[in-house]
Amino acid sequence: MTNDSAGRMPHIRETIGGSIPEDAVDKADVSDPLRQNVSLAEPTAEYGESISAAPSANAASRRITPLSASVFFLRAALFAVFLAAAYFEIMSAVGSFIPNCVNALSCLAFGGTYAIEENSAPSDDNVMRPSKPDIEMVEFGDGSDAGSGDGGAESAGGEAEGGTGDDAGGERYPIKATDISTNAERGLACSNQTDYALDLPLLADSEFVLPPLEELKALHPDDPNAPVVLIIHTHGTESFSPEGSDSYGLKDSFRSTDITQNVVAVGSVIAEQLESRGIPTLHCTEMFDKDSYSKAYSNSSAAVREYIAIYPSIKYVFDVHRDSIIAADYTKYRPMTVIDGVETAQVMILIGTDARGSDHPNWRDNLTLAAHLQERLFSRSQSFPRKMSVRTGAFYQQYAPGSLLFEVGSCGNTLSQAKAAAKLLAEELAEIIIRGE
Repeated sequence: MTNDSAGRMPHIRETIGGSIPEDAVDKADVSDPLRQNVSLAEPTAEYGESISAAPSANAASRRITPLSASVFFLRAALFAVFLAAAYFEIMSAVGSFIPNCVNALSCLAFGGTYAIEENSAPSDDNVMRPSKPDIEMVEFGDGSDAGSGDGGAESAGGEAEGGTGDDAGGERYPIKATDISTNAERGLACSNQTDYALDLPLLADSEFVLPPLEELKALHPDDPNAPVVLIIHTHGTESFSPEGSDSYGLKDSFRSTDITQNVVAVGSVIAEQLESRGIPTLHCTEMFDKDSYSKAYSNSSAAVREYIAIYPSIKYVFDVHRDSIIAADYTKYRPMTVIDGVETAQVMILIGTDARGSDHPNWRDNLTLAAHLQERLFSRSQSFPRKMSVRTGAFYQQYAPGSLLFEVGSCGNTLSQAKAAAKLLAEELAEIIIRGE
């Protein structure tokens, strides 16, 4: 029950497009009163100057008056100001363009999704932020707002396959352990990219959206092993840093098609833990980004719909990823903690919404599940969960009332750290599913 062949079901291919708004163009207002009542045919004399009705044959012989000199220098000064403003505007545009290109290229190299948080401070509009604002990092969470509706755009990033190890004598960059856990009361904090007002403590205290496991099983008495949980991996090729590594090269790959070494192995730990507690779990080991990274979400969503059509008993769908957190200087961060003496990757819960027009009216059910789980993870260890992330896109979480996306560690973490996190995550998930609270 825990493993499903990647080739069992044909998957629907969907293409999601986006649009770019046109820039507004300012035009001169010819009704401006300063532009009215001007007659070029009626010049006036200034400072006693005599003006002939006919122009002089020799323009160079005109006498330069204080007024004409003042006007000349005024116009020259205004022109200089205009040139300076244009220069700084161009340099400002170039200055923001270059970091954005670096961010996008880093996304292509290390996976994840290039996205600028909408709630950044005005002075940091083009800065990618991690969960903790006091650490200046570039973060490529799976924030593509995938599944944001018919007009939503999927992530187009990807990572070429390649070997890990020395960068052919090239420069290497550090991998640094860091703590980006939340220190909010009860752990109930989130990065909210929507305009919705969210009361996380209220949701954590509210009635759970799904009944206990035994009641779910009773709905299918003819099949006691009917799956209740589906685990998928939209970006299944995401992999981790080698054990014991403290640096990496730009040619190092953080993608793998080996399901014992990539994020699919993390999902296997979750599936095994749930099954060992009597929760029927179906683990889809297909890597939906293997052939096309840009179509990964549409492919995985088609698979989810097909699985639910075959197994209507499925009430929980967990999309398991790993994050990618890289600073502008290419330092790679390893969000981790130590729990019971074991190095453990930190975990982030991502919740999709209907903020961009998706047909996902019940997204608050998923957020309620996330709030219950977040509080349990925080109770397990206050340094374990990161802030939750509430996004404007649906991430195709509208197909089951218990749908969540998990970022288990980052590409800076090792597989053993991610597996340790997966075990603790599964233990707390199991308590929620069994108790229905």
